Amino acid sequence: MASTTLSAMEVALLELEQLLDEETAALRTLDRESIDRITFAKTEVCQRLTALTRDGNHSPERKAHLERIRHRALYNQVLLVHARDSVRGVLALIVGQSPHSSRTVPGDGRMLHVRG
Repeated sequence: MASTTLSAMEVALLELEQLLDEETAALRTLDRESIDRITFAKTEVCQRLTALTRDGNHSPERKAHLERIRHRALYNQVLLVHARDSVRGVLALIVGQSPHSSRTVPGDGRMLHVRG
């Protein structure tokens, strides 16, 4: 018989998913204070998850949930990189440099394209 109450793992995963949603909004508006607060909260949740996942046995539903969270975190990482590059570009313009002069391309000429 399935339990109707959420396990500590499920609560932590839902909390992390909510934090990632908040982080997406904060990254889009470049809200540094919120980004810092969320980063601290994500660290706490991840520490709890680490303690809860020592056995590594997960149901297919939990694996799917973890995969959704992973994709959300990767999306936020792309937003963060874009925000960083935008700030660098603005700073370069302020000091009279080309906004693209600080960008580097891998030595083999390949570029990574990520779509959300």
